[in-house]
Amino acid sequence: RLGDPASAPPAAPGGEPSRKRPADEEGPQAAAMMDCDDPQTVKRRTEAEGQSKPPCCSGSATNSAAGCCLSPGGDLDAGALVNQSQGDSPCLVKLYDAVGGSAGQSQSQQRFGLEGIKLNDVIEVVGVLGSDPRLALFQSGQAGEGEEVTAEDLANNPPASQVPRLHVICGRRVGCYGELAERASIAANLEALRASRERVEASRAKTLDYLSRSVGGDRLAAEYLLLHLLAHCRRDGGSPSAAVVGKHSLNLVGGRDFSALDCEAILRVVGSLVPRIRSLPVSLRGLNAGPLWPRKDYRVSRLVGGPLLLADQTHLFLDETQLGEGQLGQCGVQNFQALKGLVENQQVEVDFQFYRLPVPCDVPVTVLSRTKSLLPCDTCVHVARMQGQQHTELPSETELDELRSYIVHCWMLDYSIPDTVSEVLQQDFVLQRQKDPSTVGAEHLHRTLTLARLLSASRGETSLSVETYRALGELEEKRRARAGG
Repeated sequence: RLGDPASAPPAAPGGEPSRKRPADEEGPQAAAMMDCDDPQTVKRRTEAEGQSKPPCCSGSATNSAAGCCLSPGGDLDAGALVNQSQGDSPCLVKLYDAVGGSAGQSQSQQRFGLEGIKLNDVIEVVGVLGSDPRLALFQSGQAGEGEEVTAEDLANNPPASQVPRLHVICGRRVGCYGELAERASIAANLEALRASRERVEASRAKTLDYLSRSVGGDRLAAEYLLLHLLAHCRRDGGSPSAAVVGKHSLNLVGGRDFSALDCEAILRVVGSLVPRIRSLPVSLRGLNAGPLWPRKDYRVSRLVGGPLLLADQTHLFLDETQLGEGQLGQCGVQNFQALKGLVENQQVEVDFQFYRLPVPCDVPVTVLSRTKSLLPCDTCVHVARMQGQQHTELPSETELDELRSYIVHCWMLDYSIPDTVSEVLQQDFVLQRQKDPSTVGAEHLHRTLTLARLLSASRGETSLSVETYRALGELEEKRRARAGG
């Protein structure tokens, strides 16, 4: 996780970052006095995390870029000093304003490629690694005669041996599929896909075949799972409170025999194709255990992460196969509401005790369950497993790169709806509305347009065709027939 210890925290969407505090106002020793006898230039990838206190923010680097952050323990140990996932390496990343920028640039536009970073962004930085042994004395309570060391001081000034300091020279935001497209093998495949429509069709067939293995050979479920992997949303007007366009959540219903092994097979297959994935078991015990949402810890004046605070385009899989009968406590009800808000509105609320701040996100959610989920998913598919279908091993890395290239290619395509196709859509919507006015409305139209865009992208098309729209209608008829209506 990333903070901004030398300057203000990343502002909420639409906000402006504050100016950096002078060096003499920082922790026990000014940053300028930091001992850097043996500096080295390093390259670290981190996730952005806001801080409520400007002087010092902390974070941990992530190797998987999965965007998961877990709640720290009650003690002020190394795990509590930062919002750290298991296996991650914490690091304090210090950002500085550029000196001598052009007159037309604001302060936030002079961050060497890191302009406008926000909560839980994934970034890549190059900087100078520094260490200050005097911070260890501060942690031991030897801050100086007459100085009181508080819990907040300890949290904001961890020893450099546990949490190193990285002074950023330059950096950039890392997009989910943009990062994948930079790999040499992926880039070569992308050129071939752009040049040949037949190559796209062949890659689509291979991807469907691979995905169908994880769902017992069910081609229909594999179709919807492929469309879901291409989903991403935006907000009209850019405002956090604006309507969410393009979101899609998927519920795969496996029946009474749907087991943890089946869920693991789906996670393994999808995880081999997408850069960011996170699984979260949903059970009564887990929901009642502790908050899933991020919140402010006023004891140390820090923002504490939660499992739902994820980087954009992290595919979140909720395993409801472990959910049984029982009663939810107050924390469990709030956790369920947090999951519902993420699925419905693509936002996570940060709890500041006196108020809640909604944070917009782009996290495609897949719910795995034995019966239809209680969460309001956009699409519910009943999986029809073939008898004798067994989970298979992952293909070679070369074969996986071909499938990844296809997903990246489809995800990055532009999209439009021609006027002729728009007229067909309007006519069909009017007819459906006349037949069933109770269920066919604005939400139904939005979902249809979203699925049509995803199916068109999966076919390598940059504009919706009547043929693709009719194909979507056939898929929907098969899906509804399985559900019994």
